[in-house]
Amino acid sequence: QSKFKLVFMPESEIQASATPVTEKVEEKKQFFVNSFINPKHTFDSFVVGQCNREASQASLMIASNPGKLFNPLFIYSQSGLGKTHLLHAIGNYIKENTPRLKVLYISTDDFVDEFVRSVREIEELRDFFKTVDVLLIDDIQFLADKNKTADMFFNVFNTMINLGKQVVLTSDRHPNDLKGLEARLVTRFNAGLS
Repeated sequence: QSKFKLVFMPESEIQASATPVTEKVEEKKQFFVNSFINPKHTFDSFVVGQCNREASQASLMIASNPGKLFNPLFIYSQSGLGKTHLLHAIGNYIKENTPRLKVLYISTDDFVDEFVRSVREIEELRDFFKTVDVLLIDDIQFLADKNKTADMFFNVFNTMINLGKQVVLTSDRHPNDLKGLEARLVTRFNAGLS
């Protein structure tokens, strides 16, 4: 004869007597949470003139086929001539026509601020950029004289270009006229279309 007795308990009693199992859910750090693309800035609302026709056409070509042509695209002009509008237009066009692609629009100040906040999670920040398909950065001239941040951006930039991801930068001057940036960054900026 067996010394063991088999007893069936109702499911409600089993659940009540069970020790709750707590799972440790690791929360993934969020980057650039305040980033957005202005829906009002589209190619349709962009005023094309003699001074910006080439930039407008190149931007539309980039938006139609990200990562394939003119990578990086470097748009420069004086303030108020539509650089930021074109960045948003590229982002809106891609979101509408290729919604599976992840588009990130940020200013250089946003990049610097996030870099400073994320010094302890630098690998996570690098990994985050690997998930971005199109990187739109406004006012890259503000990266001047920020050597540690420029090093990080150099790595992000190279990784994205090597993975065939699109990078579009704006500045208030031509890459060769950017003072306070390392020559290796200026060379990379000149590698595509300015």
